[in-house]
Amino acid sequence: MTKKTEKAEVDIFQDDSAIPTSNWFKFTAVGDFISGTFVESFEKKSDLGTQIVYALKVLSTSNPDFKEGDEVNVPLKVTTHKYNIQQLKSAEVGDVIGIKFSQELDTGKMNKAKVLDVRLRHVPKVEKEEVPF
Repeated sequence: MTKKTEKAEVDIFQDDSAIPTSNWFKFTAVGDFISGTFVESFEKKSDLGTQIVYALKVLSTSNPDFKEGDEVNVPLKVTTHKYNIQQLKSAEVGDVIGIKFSQELDTGKMNKAKVLDVRLRHVPKVEKEEVPF
């Protein structure tokens, strides 16, 4: 039996080295940021509420787990970040989006509110030239 065959015979669900790393960005500390090329957005519902998730191809980030070119999901909660979601409504695939955790605000409740600064740079779209066949 070759090494390749031995490895293929190992149950993938018993192999911890086969667990993919998370591609979800989390704003944990003031100053955390991510910027990237907009790939897509989608809605995600969970017990914690509805989120709009922005998939970005990383250009720069404060998170050392991600590097340039990685595709990362950045969730914004509909209830607490509605303003930011509205700011990004005009984003088109290929545009550059930046999101930064700029400050915490005391809301008088248990958790402080995370204030996010959003930036959107519209990138001119190159018209595809039709090539006759």
